[in-house]
Amino acid sequence: MSRPVLVISDDALNRAILSGLPGVQARDVSSFEAVAEARRSVGASILVDFDAVPEPLALLGQLALVGTGTLVAIGAGLWPNAAAAAAALRAGADVCLAKPAGRAVLFAATSEGAETIRAVLGAD
Repeated sequence: MSRPVLVISDDALNRAILSGLPGVQARDVSSFEAVAEARRSVGASILVDFDAVPEPLALLGQLALVGTGTLVAIGAGLWPNAAAAAAALRAGADVCLAKPAGRAVLFAATSEGAETIRAVLGAD
């Protein structure tokens, strides 16, 4: 069974990489669509690209209030112990993943990265 993942990003490569992982069904959505879908769906994971969303902390806070799924924040500045990562976690992210500056979660294409992403999303 595929786990739905809503992707809020301007980088189509994010969805393409996630869709290539077994057990993950990724779909590009806008911020507004993600909030509406989070209200309707139980358990849909949401990936928020900090480099593509104008107010990512506010969006995470809103999604955390209305949704029940895993909130994943990705961004070039979300390295462990970074202030931005701490702020994202306080805003409601369940996990922060750093990505190579300016591109998608390219490490997901590796076997180690794929296992990390699938574990974070709770994919079968």
